[in-house]
Amino acid sequence: MLTLLPLMACSTDPEPDRYFPLEEGTRWIYSVTMKTMDGEQELRQVVQAGPKITNTQIPIYQRRVLGGPLFQYAVDDQGITRLEQGRGRGATLESLVLPANREVGNTWAAASQTSALQSSGEPWESLFKLNIPVVMEYAIAGDNEVVETGVDEFENCLLIEGTGEATRDMGDLLGETTVSVTSREWYAPGVGLVRMERTETSTATSLAHGEIVAVLDGWTQD
Repeated sequence: MLTLLPLMACSTDPEPDRYFPLEEGTRWIYSVTMKTMDGEQELRQVVQAGPKITNTQIPIYQRRVLGGPLFQYAVDDQGITRLEQGRGRGATLESLVLPANREVGNTWAAASQTSALQSSGEPWESLFKLNIPVVMEYAIAGDNEVVETGVDEFENCLLIEGTGEATRDMGDLLGETTVSVTSREWYAPGVGLVRMERTETSTATSLAHGEIVAVLDGWTQD
């Protein structure tokens, strides 16, 4: 997803990837609307599950954003964890994206980074973008959501809500800047992410607001 990027009914669900399919060959196509201080862009994003790596302590699953980054995941009794990128065998655990406990109200923290706070207007001649690490606090807000997309109507969706805030000194141009992030992600059983909404704001007036909405527009499985 631009980095779109992604997250059951109960903790006894025997399928840890029911809402986050990882089978090789599975492909998702998303319509993405990105709003920044420059205006609005309509984008398309394709995510495809790649081959599983098995010559490691535990299997590593892969997903690639076509034309973009490769993401790697490990599955264990804690849930599904995204690994540090580009490390292969030496990958280390980075962020829990889907916990094994899927009860409504369950919470966890995970690392994220701002991606929609950008501008190419004055006083900058080229793109200026805030890439600030943010620790997000996530919660399972629902497990019976209905979501309509261009593909279908999906029932029994899992809703994940997240919030985060961070402050960083951005130098002479922006000074000390505080960013706030909110997100909502809907995952359909057997399909995965079907809708995502993310809003980012900052105290820097030149980069005050950004928003990303991704909606599933196609889905296939080999």
